[in-house]
Amino acid sequence: MSNTIDPVLGSNEVMSCRLVGGFSIFVQVLVGTLGFSTLIIKRYFEQPRRSWLVWGFDVSKQMISGTIMHMCNLLVSVPSGASTAENATNPCA
Repeated sequence: MSNTIDPVLGSNEVMSCRLVGGFSIFVQVLVGTLGFSTLIIKRYFEQPRRSWLVWGFDVSKQMISGTIMHMCNLLVSVPSGASTAENATNPCA
């Protein structure tokens, strides 16, 4: 995590970038809750309605594939956001 001087606060104040914090975890939980709630609501409106077991297997496939894609995204973003001496990047940008 690199620190940069904030031009608004002046040269004595240093701002830092935090990718993971309370707000980011709140947003992730909110998005997950909304997505899962949407799947439950969708189940009640489908015709013919699948059993809970079949529905659970279908939802678990979606959750596993979403988790794998999220992990792949994190694995790709780490090297692409790495700072080098010639090219300093900002992972918060």
